Amino acid sequence: MISFTANLKAFVCEQPVHMRSSFNALSGMVRNTLEMSPTSPYLFVFFNKNRNQVKILYWDRSGYAIWAKRLETGRFCEPKKELDYAGLVMLLEGVVGDPDHRKKRFELPIKSM
Repeated sequence: MISFTANLKAFVCEQPVHMRSSFNALSGMVRNTLEMSPTSPYLFVFFNKNRNQVKILYWDRSGYAIWAKRLETGRFCEPKKELDYAGLVMLLEGVVGDPDHRKKRFELPIKSM
């Protein structure tokens, strides 16, 4: 079960990552690039070069877990190095500062019945 608290911290790796990277490579990036422990109670956010894909690595009491998202259109905005819960949610949703200003995102058309 995925559950995050409001006092969550997320750290962004500024170096682009190949999206085929998995647990070992991402935890190595946390150790070597961010110089943090990958088993700490934080989320570690990685983007690809085009910033249209994101992976989030975190330790879930018994092992690593990865959350991934790929945008069909648009790009993630340039993130800060450290994010709180609200900042992470706004980044993933495409909100840039002002909640009324959103980056372009793909949406499936709603079918009426």
